[in-house]
Amino acid sequence: MATRRIPTNTNLQALPLTIQSKKRLRWHALVDSGMGRLGFKTDPVSKDDQGKRRDTVEILKELVDLEVKLDCPIEFYGMCTHMADASNSTSTFTDSQMNKFKGLLKRVRTAEISVPTISTDNSAA
Repeated sequence: MATRRIPTNTNLQALPLTIQSKKRLRWHALVDSGMGRLGFKTDPVSKDDQGKRRDTVEILKELVDLEVKLDCPIEFYGMCTHMADASNSTSTFTDSQMNKFKGLLKRVRTAEISVPTISTDNSAA
């Protein structure tokens, strides 16, 4: 895409989107690794809002494929989760959460979905 110099007195909202910017907004998939909060599920299959069973990997693959196909201004850039009890070094719950998160991450990468960044921190971290 060619770069055009835009006069400083130009109303940017009136310009076509293609010359404003091609930079994409990056988004991360929040994974519910065991706290029962909102986020993508680690289980191999879960139900969507209509009761249809859909796997998280299938949903992420569909979203990433749409980003490319439609040349969307967003880009899947990573996965994250929140460790509920990570300040306690002997927490078996944290071990369980980490194992669930790593299991999903492995399935996502096996599906050839690029995951450039991952985060598993909590407030204490």
